[in-house]
Amino acid sequence: MVTALHKLVLLADPDEHAPLPASRSPFIWIIDDSPTVRKIVETCLRREGFAVKSFGDGVEALRWLASPEAYIPGVIFLDIGLPKMDGYAVARALKAQPRFEETVIVMLSRRDGAIDRLKSRLAGASHYLSKPFQTQQIVTLVKACLLMSATVSDKPPGNASHLYASPLPGAVTPEKTERHASGSSTRI
Repeated sequence: MVTALHKLVLLADPDEHAPLPASRSPFIWIIDDSPTVRKIVETCLRREGFAVKSFGDGVEALRWLASPEAYIPGVIFLDIGLPKMDGYAVARALKAQPRFEETVIVMLSRRDGAIDRLKSRLAGASHYLSKPFQTQQIVTLVKACLLMSATVSDKPPGNASHLYASPLPGAVTPEKTERHASGSSTRI
């Protein structure tokens, strides 16, 4: 069975070990209440050359946005079961801000049900990974998002837009769907 992650990797680049363009090394957030998960994800991403900031809960991450050194991440790994404010609420709060429009949110959870995946998508998440996950899944997902951003980005390289990841290919948007008179639709 081919998962969405595998399709994304195949579309992004057949060589998953290919280096990222130098201009595509974004800032990544990890928001998880487990110090172990934060450390594992942080370590694997730093080994790949990514700048990473981790938070123990969503409130801490939202507070950090008000600090002078804060800047918008290209990718956020967000646990659903957080103290103080769950991951769904954090995702909705971030996606409600225009500056997070192009940030890719990846929900992390021990739950793997269809309802959890749907709630994540409705909250603004682009991807969903079930725990336990392999660190290579994290790295592959980040690289795929950034490579897609590099190939579809029409923003000039001189501005801060290189920190953002663009929407993933294959996502059905109003511009990519054509309605037929019969009521069916076709992806374009």
